[in-house]
Amino acid sequence: MQNFSKQSEDYANDHETWIASTKELLSTLPSSHYRLLGYLAIYLSRYEARHGRSAGVCGVFAPVILPHVPPATTLLRDILAEALVLFPDW
Repeated sequence: MQNFSKQSEDYANDHETWIASTKELLSTLPSSHYRLLGYLAIYLSRYEARHGRSAGVCGVFAPVILPHVPPATTLLRDILAEALVLFPDW
């Protein structure tokens, strides 16, 4: 989970590098986990797009989707913002 913590820091500093390294990290997940995370990320990003960030999606789902990751809410926010780029097969 340490890698995910670093991912959140990289997002603000270098967006393109963040995309590439996050895709690489996600590719290490078992395929069933990758598909599930992709489905959730796309669904939640669409929900957030419709209802706004104030809907609390990241605050509610981050501890469940990314347990043991210190900046989970921030990281999930970043993943949802880039869901279509990170999971292009959806």
